[in-house]
Amino acid sequence: MGNSASDGVWRTNNENTAGEVYSNVGSISATNINTIPGGCFPAVVYEDRDATNGLAAVIRSVDASSKNNKARGELIYSSTNWNSRPSSVSFEYQYSSYNNENFEVNVFIKDKNGNTIGVGTRPNTAEANSDYQTCRVVIDYSVENENAAAIEILFASAESSFSTASSTTTVEAPDPSGGTGSVSYPATYTSFAGVKEGSVLKIDNVTLNYEEE
Repeated sequence: MGNSASDGVWRTNNENTAGEVYSNVGSISATNINTIPGGCFPAVVYEDRDATNGLAAVIRSVDASSKNNKARGELIYSSTNWNSRPSSVSFEYQYSSYNNENFEVNVFIKDKNGNTIGVGTRPNTAEANSDYQTCRVVIDYSVENENAAAIEILFASAESSFSTASSTTTVEAPDPSGGTGSVSYPATYTSFAGVKEGSVLKIDNVTLNYEEE
């Protein structure tokens, strides 16, 4: 995505919930499917969607332990080496809402001085759904005679920064031992409170669209 895939970076807010690196916790290994490390569970991971589509991003509201604040998951793309003005951003998504929350998508296009010249937000029609659907975020430009120089796209599991989390549940994340598969983390395990999950947004195939004016 972008002028080219190497023009920008993807980042997450995993440091808000994953307060410790994957490591052994006492005599319990982080790779043991019956436990997760204390204070460590990422808000953004990936999963195998299916054989045709490959990997998808999983962005969830999470409270991994009493050491961490409840936080929504955030996946952000940004680039300061930008020179185009897309008309919209489209992506495929699946959304499981907790407590009637909505997910958030914001797109910002900026000029060379850092001024915002274009903005896009999640349409109201994009709501909770059990199957992947396509969402298109239209970018409205307030300034027509300025070249674009930077872009930022935010995908978040909820509109509130400190999203609520439900009771403990079973979730999956990439194998911390470095394997190519995923590990299921159960709802309860020895010595820790479990993974508390809130709303979950899954996204795939993010695309910038350009239309003739």
